[in-house]
Amino acid sequence: MSIGFLGGGKMAEAIIAGLSIRNPDESILVHDVDRNRMDELAARYGVRVLDGPPELFHPEGILILAAKPPVL
Repeated sequence: MSIGFLGGGKMAEAIIAGLSIRNPDESILVHDVDRNRMDELAARYGVRVLDGPPELFHPEGILILAAKPPVL
């Protein structure tokens, strides 16, 4: 199963950090408007970064909306 994050800010990072410690084999996907932020999360936690939000939608996965309301 994959877990996708739409947004890669501080709250998303806190959840990703906890998930990566407890479930290191989990497939974690992240999309954020800031490419540098995505690269930082990939380097720190080994998440897979995606170029666009549609790639996050998987019928068998979980999608976490982790962006501020105006951005969503």
